[in-house]
Amino acid sequence: MFYGLYITKTAQRELLRLPASDRELVREAIDRLCSETETGQSDIEPIRSYPGFFRLRVGSWRVFFRRKDALEVHAVRRRRTETYRRPFSAGAVPAGLGESALSDLDLPLGEDAGAQAGPELDSAAGLSQDEALVAEPPIQERLQLDAEFLAAWGVPEEYFSSLSACQDPDALLALEIPAPVIERVMDGLYPPSLDRTQQEPQYQIASSKELDDFLSGRVSDLLLRLDTEQEQAASWRLRGPALVRGGPGTGKTVVALYRVLQLARNQPGSRVLLATYTRTLTHYSEQLLTRLLEQRGLSLRLEVRTVDSLVQQRVNAQLALEGQPLTALKEVLAEMRNPTLFRLGERYLLDEFTEVIEDCGLDQAGYLAFPRSGRKQPLAEADRQVVWAAYSAWTERLARKGKLSIGRARMQAAELARPAYDAVIADEIQDLSPVLLRLLLRLAYSREGLYLTGDANQTLYSGGFSFRGIDEQLDMRGRSLVLRRNYRSTKQIHALLTAIAQHPSLAGEELPGAGGQEGRKPGLVLCGGGHLDGARLAELIRGVCLAERLPYAGVAVLCPDRKLASQVAGELRAAGLPADMVKGDRLELDAPAIKVLTLHSAKGLEFPAVFLLDVSHGVLPQQVSVPLPERAGYQARFRKLFYVGCSRAMRSLVLTANRSSPSPFLGEIPEDLWERTEL
Repeated sequence: MFYGLYITKTAQRELLRLPASDRELVREAIDRLCSETETGQSDIEPIRSYPGFFRLRVGSWRVFFRRKDALEVHAVRRRRTETYRRPFSAGAVPAGLGESALSDLDLPLGEDAGAQAGPELDSAAGLSQDEALVAEPPIQERLQLDAEFLAAWGVPEEYFSSLSACQDPDALLALEIPAPVIERVMDGLYPPSLDRTQQEPQYQIASSKELDDFLSGRVSDLLLRLDTEQEQAASWRLRGPALVRGGPGTGKTVVALYRVLQLARNQPGSRVLLATYTRTLTHYSEQLLTRLLEQRGLSLRLEVRTVDSLVQQRVNAQLALEGQPLTALKEVLAEMRNPTLFRLGERYLLDEFTEVIEDCGLDQAGYLAFPRSGRKQPLAEADRQVVWAAYSAWTERLARKGKLSIGRARMQAAELARPAYDAVIADEIQDLSPVLLRLLLRLAYSREGLYLTGDANQTLYSGGFSFRGIDEQLDMRGRSLVLRRNYRSTKQIHALLTAIAQHPSLAGEELPGAGGQEGRKPGLVLCGGGHLDGARLAELIRGVCLAERLPYAGVAVLCPDRKLASQVAGELRAAGLPADMVKGDRLELDAPAIKVLTLHSAKGLEFPAVFLLDVSHGVLPQQVSVPLPERAGYQARFRKLFYVGCSRAMRSLVLTANRSSPSPFLGEIPEDLWERTEL
């Protein structure tokens, strides 16, 4: 019987690197471990430095595992006495890395490294040969990569020449080759220790056949493991409606994917829509779910779409591009010359048009009666009549230019929507306006088919909307479940997020509990202009990537606006680092480059390392020209944006700020949560 198997991210990569000649032996050994619950066989021994862990001898390979509720494979390493010489030479630690970045273990190097300590003990560390395989090696200054090593690590031959030319880790990180290839080489050079693999996400392999498919190369993606809380959320209230809430990193998206499988098991043949806000995960999710359904023999008619693609499917119009709505508003104000409109200001009016009238799908009568509880500036009926007249003139002016605002397009799509799906699963609903939620609701044959996941701090409430406001029959009382553990960020980053969330303006934030992953404190770099010049930023990024064993593809640089993002991407390229300015909905996660994007574009994403630039007074929060009662509300928006930016980080977070005028948000965070540097 196959008792179930989970493999760490490290083990996933190492299994895929196995030579074909050894793959079947390792597969049979793991299959046997999944069928037996005893660990007393002669080829299985405990690892004394890691209580609860064992290693299984399989020819020249060692499988490192432990049993909890199921089998967990953490690493698959070649027996050290038979390994090739180390592909680096001894040298100093690269400049800029502290001792905390390194392992205490100093493994012997050279052609006969395996033989230096004899068959039983590594004299440098006092560890057995097999224990030394799962202790993390230090970073070395010089590399000696050649075709022999690269072939052994499963690197495609087309990249041998570029990789062999790398003589130090710096050059390796800067290569413009696919990120998974660099990750494979980094794993070979600096394989993670069992300390680190215990903090990694795990992937589920549900059957012996799925293990066969995975090791044969027919499958490269696996579904993440759920814990008990997440499993309950995925299967909870299969006859909806249901709402699963959770703060950043609680695994809401993975739970939504599992929900699809639950529906396939319980309602085979159903037509299901999985809707997301951005395009980043749609292609991946559709491929993964289609394969998992086929492997499990489940039947489901599945579509994975962005909500705005559903809008465009129903409304054929040219949408107003960035900047065009503001230009049209300026023209309307110049034409109407109304003192009420000038008093409210351009920024306030544009938000009133988009976030109140259009996001909530209001007609004139609805707008005049709408409570607007999310806005602090009261508007008497006469003022609202003036604002509505300006809104009507604004939409007409855009129409004369052949344009339609995205909000109007969404309103029209919601009106045109007709039932088409047995179940609608909407992910990250905190980024959806009420009118988009109404669109999704109308696509479901029944309210029972609606399943929503989103951040605990529901931003739609700021507009005075409740689920009953979206549809009078939609009552979520007693149908809400909260995920309470953060699986994304280290304990140190989580402590920072907790401090930010203490502010009264984020009082609605139900911050999840800390996960088990350890890391370094977030860094705060104070400098002259609020953000580092390209050369210094490049040096800082290199240091973090080496310390965390990350390729540049795992780094995101978040900027307050597109102008700075474009400038920073250019400066990093000039400093010799691959960097691309990207939009969140066009992000290629595996592109071999640092991702430079705006804070707004980063919503819903996550990155191993995040650099958040120019957290300075006047930038974050911005100085905005709005009526006085609204200013606190706008500052709360920027504080939420700051929180979102910090919560994108998984393993490393670094912020920069102007030393003479840092953001007031930074002053709200205890000093002992930072590693502070002044340049």
